[in-house]
Amino acid sequence: MKKQNKTGSIGVVGATAIGVGGMMGEGLYTLRGMAANSAGVWLPVSFLIGGIVAAFSVYSYSKLGMKYPDRGGAAKFLLKEFGDGLLAGGMNVFQYIGWIIAMALYATGFAEYACQLLGKSSSGWLGKAISIGIVIRGCGN
Repeated sequence: MKKQNKTGSIGVVGATAIGVGGMMGEGLYTLRGMAANSAGVWLPVSFLIGGIVAAFSVYSYSKLGMKYPDRGGAAKFLLKEFGDGLLAGGMNVFQYIGWIIAMALYATGFAEYACQLLGKSSSGWLGKAISIGIVIRGCGN
């Protein structure tokens, strides 16, 4: 039996699993249909561009994480760069709102799957209710 980590910290394997799980679960499985609908025949090009942008983002976060090792993540990086003031606070609020919007997009994709499983249309009230419930639950954590 493996010994439990009682410190509450996440190791390299755990952090990697969270990152890969988020990208695969949200990006590929949930949003692929929505992306195909929007991009049409340009879907492969859009995935390539998205992959390049994600690579730069991951590289930047890894460099910042090595320079400022802290649990604060992006919020801590903004504080280090701009100080504890209105600019850093405003950018952190903007980032939080962006996460809520991204969560709403993922929730919409998940609601489509859930409605299909139930044999219902996702454009009706049920799809919206599932999406709103997911976002409210996610913001409560």
